[in-house]
Amino acid sequence: YKIPTQKFIFFMGNLEPRKDLPTLISAYQLLPQKIKDEYSLVLAGGDGWKTEKSREAIKQAQKNGEKVIHVGFVDAKDASAFYQQASLFVMPSIYEGFGIPILEALISGTPVIASDIPVLHEAGGDAVLYAKPGNPIDFSEKIIKIITSKKLSDELKSKAPSQLTKFSWDKNVKTILEKVKELNDHNDHANG
Repeated sequence: YKIPTQKFIFFMGNLEPRKDLPTLISAYQLLPQKIKDEYSLVLAGGDGWKTEKSREAIKQAQKNGEKVIHVGFVDAKDASAFYQQASLFVMPSIYEGFGIPILEALISGTPVIASDIPVLHEAGGDAVLYAKPGNPIDFSEKIIKIITSKKLSDELKSKAPSQLTKFSWDKNVKTILEKVKELNDHNDHANG
C-alpha cells in the first residue's frame, strides 16, 4: 500500500460528503511537523457519491507535500490488519446510521477519535474521544492529545472491552426473536 511511515492515523469509509474527509485532512495538516514526519494519514475506502470535495482535499494535501495516502477499497482481511497496525482511528462523519468502523477499531485495540454525534456515542461510549463535527482544529487537538499521551491512549483502550460487550449478533437475534414473539402473542390475543 506504499505507506511512507510506520505509524499512521487511519480512516475507513467511502469517499462521500457525510464522512467529512476534508475536516480530517485539514486536521492532519494542522498537526505539528514533528508529528506529520512520524505519522501518515491513511484513508481507506472506495468511491461513494459526490466524491469531488474529498478527492480535491486529498489531491491538495498531497500537492502540498503532506503524507495523505488514499489506498482505495480494502478487503476484510487487509482492513483488519490496517486497524491493528494503526496508531489511531479517526471517524469525522457528520452523519452515520451506526459506527461499525469504531467497533472494528476498538476490537483491534486501536484508540479512536470520532465526531461528537449521538450515533457515534452509541457505538463508542466512553471508550472514544470525541471532537466537534466539522471542526479541524478540535480534531487536530484531539489527535495530538492521543498521540502524545500514552496514559490517555491506554485509558481509552482499557474501556473498549466493556463497550464492546454491548454489541453482539447473539443479543441482536435474541432481541428480534423476543419482539417477534411479543407481536405474535399480541396478534393471537387480538384475534382471540
